[in-house]
Amino acid sequence: MKENDPMLLLVEDDPADAVLIQRSIEKVGIPAQVVHLKDGDEAVAYLSAESLKSGAPLPWLILMDLKLPRRSGLEVLQWIREQKSDVSRVPVIMLSSSHHGVDIQRAYQYGVNSYLVKPETSDALLSMMTVLKTYWFYNSQNPQIVSKH
Repeated sequence: MKENDPMLLLVEDDPADAVLIQRSIEKVGIPAQVVHLKDGDEAVAYLSAESLKSGAPLPWLILMDLKLPRRSGLEVLQWIREQKSDVSRVPVIMLSSSHHGVDIQRAYQYGVNSYLVKPETSDALLSMMTVLKTYWFYNSQNPQIVSKH
């Protein structure tokens, strides 16, 4: 990870899951700085225009849990997509333990770019992060998101 690497915003309330995800990101060599937030309100505060104007980097990708305290992942996603700024175009991946059809349908209805179910083993998580790295950091053409300060 280098200072100029893009930023990955991880929004995850479970400390154990957050550690496992961050370790997996490091192990597979995802070229991103990881910023970890613990609830939906923190995510909205971080992504707000005031925060970004004060120098917080705009994420290249948001990896977010569905079931978060204070404001759910769906509520944060809806807020992101309603913004009249570059924030609205940031790709969002929902990473949840829920595999319920209604959760998946709502996530896509609100504009998620991908919905992934948290794997049950660390090997499966590493495999998932390898695919995420290849697709989102090497193959995907993200919009040129430049925060206007």
